[in-house]
Amino acid sequence: MVYTTYRWRPAELLKENPRWPVAVFVQSPLDRKAITTLEDLRELIEAKRGRELRLPGGPASYAAARVVIGKAIEQWRVPAESCISDASRKLEAAICDVVSEVTTPYSKLFETVKASLLAALSEALADCKRGTEKLLQQEQSPDLFTQNDHYLQDSFHKARRMVKRLLGLEVDFDELEPEKQTQLRQLLRESGLQLCADVTEPSQDDDAIWSLCMAHAYHKVAFKRFCDQLPREVDHTLLRPVVRKIKENIWNSLQDAIQAGNVHHFFLEDQRTLEKRKQLEDKVTRLSRGLRLLQGPDPREAELLRSKRLLQFHIRWNG
Repeated sequence: MVYTTYRWRPAELLKENPRWPVAVFVQSPLDRKAITTLEDLRELIEAKRGRELRLPGGPASYAAARVVIGKAIEQWRVPAESCISDASRKLEAAICDVVSEVTTPYSKLFETVKASLLAALSEALADCKRGTEKLLQQEQSPDLFTQNDHYLQDSFHKARRMVKRLLGLEVDFDELEPEKQTQLRQLLRESGLQLCADVTEPSQDDDAIWSLCMAHAYHKVAFKRFCDQLPREVDHTLLRPVVRKIKENIWNSLQDAIQAGNVHHFFLEDQRTLEKRKQLEDKVTRLSRGLRLLQGPDPREAELLRSKRLLQFHIRWNG
């Protein structure tokens, strides 16, 4: 049994029209602790065994399965924390982008509003982490629980048939000719057996097989449940609270300046903006002067200059 969670789909399956068959490559875990063998389970069951009868599915097998499930659930913590961090990082980037776009070019207003919203985000992130930790603690409860009994039992029986088949403890009809397969199935049904898959051979590993399949089936149920709960927790405690309180947080961040009658300082342009404005104004003046020189003198300006020169001539002549 291998503890693997958050598997990625093959890239080919993400296409609208994948080409079949699709090759799926499974990489073995690098950590030896992520693998539980039947031998490991046998040792664990013996360590948990008390004075109960040695029957498959007893208290010791249940306790061993609980240990295996607990180790698997602990593997969820890192991906869950990564999910929360990604959501927080994207929300922070969205806040900075929107606030920057709205408050440009007022840097003081930008810093004040951004700091207020990021403080609210930090508080919501802490709440989300506490909620996620609570979900993990619930899954680590000593009492295994689910109301999805049908899915649990179906997964258990499928896993047990698969393990029995791999260990050679189940009738393999594929080894028989089609005619003999039909005859054997018919004989089994006539003997009162409803499912031919129930024809299995007892073994010394029945305790470990039961524990392994029980852990596998319950992990599927619990993991599916957690995958539904975690996004809702992120949405309920991180995303929505921040968005819902944006207006309130901005208003509270401006209250001190409003009460002091000093709101105008939020809208003062910073030194860099002032210098940029001065550079642009100087550039416009230079370009306008150059454009007038290229276009030649204005007729009205030329007439005014001619009149001025005539007046100067008369003054000198009569002087």
